[in-house]
Amino acid sequence: MFERTSNQMLDRRRMLKLVGGSAAGAALLNLAPGSIARALAAAPEIPAVTTRFSMVSYTNHTWPIIGIRNGFFDDVGIKLQPADGRIVFENQTVPVLENGEVDISTIFVGVLTPALDKIKNIHPFLIHSYWQGNTILTGPDSGFKTVDDFMGEGKTFLEAAKLTVEQMKGRKLTVPPTISTRPWLEFVYGFAGMKLEDSELVMLEDPNAVQLAVSGGSPFAAPAGAVQIYQLQFQANWRPLISTRQMVKYAGGEGGAPVQKILNYDGFAATSDYIAANKDTIHRFNSALYRTMAGVFGPNQMTELEKQVPFVNAANGSTLDAAAIKFIFSQLDPFFPWEAQPRLWADAGDPLYYKNVYTYQVQKFIDDKTIAPGKYDLDELFVAKSIWQEAMAMKDQAASLAAKADAAKLSDKSRALAEAGKTWSARYNYLDAVRFLEAALS
Repeated sequence: MFERTSNQMLDRRRMLKLVGGSAAGAALLNLAPGSIARALAAAPEIPAVTTRFSMVSYTNHTWPIIGIRNGFFDDVGIKLQPADGRIVFENQTVPVLENGEVDISTIFVGVLTPALDKIKNIHPFLIHSYWQGNTILTGPDSGFKTVDDFMGEGKTFLEAAKLTVEQMKGRKLTVPPTISTRPWLEFVYGFAGMKLEDSELVMLEDPNAVQLAVSGGSPFAAPAGAVQIYQLQFQANWRPLISTRQMVKYAGGEGGAPVQKILNYDGFAATSDYIAANKDTIHRFNSALYRTMAGVFGPNQMTELEKQVPFVNAANGSTLDAAAIKFIFSQLDPFFPWEAQPRLWADAGDPLYYKNVYTYQVQKFIDDKTIAPGKYDLDELFVAKSIWQEAMAMKDQAASLAAKADAAKLSDKSRALAEAGKTWSARYNYLDAVRFLEAALS
């Protein structure tokens, strides 16, 4: 919508398209061409930038394709390279950022925390969901009992978990080659006083693990991705042997306190240097993401999710539909749209507050000698907190400026700029909302 190369490429149609989305947009449609021209001349610059972007193939990492299809990144001057993003495996996210192959990547925070003493320059700048989908599954005819089965027999959760895990001793279990799921698996094996190595581990990327599982090559599977968990559970009728969701359901009391400590966030990350040099781009990028999430969880949810279906299936060789993605987003990977962000950064009483989740995990990594002893600053790791705080401050500033604009007697040119600013605010682009409203009042 607003693009720049050497000159600002705005025209009457694009300005009217922007202000037409505001409450006063209809009235502005009748403005004289000269007024629009003057507004265009006074409009703050939104530079065109190219951002090299990658996504892990997981369902809860490929959802930005919906915003791409809707043109939300184009609207804020961001041209993604490649146009639909680059698909990478989870264990590639850190290398592609560190090597400068991409500027921004989706990331599972669980790949960073076990290596905080080694990975010091990569920081999540937006958190969009948390992963409670960790699951070990078993075949429909395997004969093994699940936590649900043992609980149904009257066992306590700790008794059921112990008996469930003991069944895996000496048997094959497929696990991903990434380290991100290992803390969870070790936690689960601890219910039976066992180590992960007490099973015969078969390390495979998730799509290959599914193929091995359904072919009968392994009685147990623990994929990292929601797509593969969904494929096994709902398309191949495998049963959840033990999962985070079962723990949350059953372990609120005895033995349940650590459950929230094994959750992990998913988000978007970049290097320290990129964030410092491209703060405005980060805010505009985030605005496109928040706008996309608003649609994904809005009244037209299924229509929006349909836009992701072919992309995520092509990336994973899967056959998901919009209903499957909705299940994943609500049950396995609950999201944090704009309205839910305070849970992460401002509500210390919330179990999902970043310090409640990661203080325990980091200390455990230190105790287990996974990372070197020392002080690890979570506020330094999660740049997302300060970025959100900046966005909140700009949101409040935009609201104040909008109130002043409504009370002022503005020229047609200034009214057009003010309405454009209010529309940017409605689209979560608080950076340009402030800039356009300030231009309207100057």
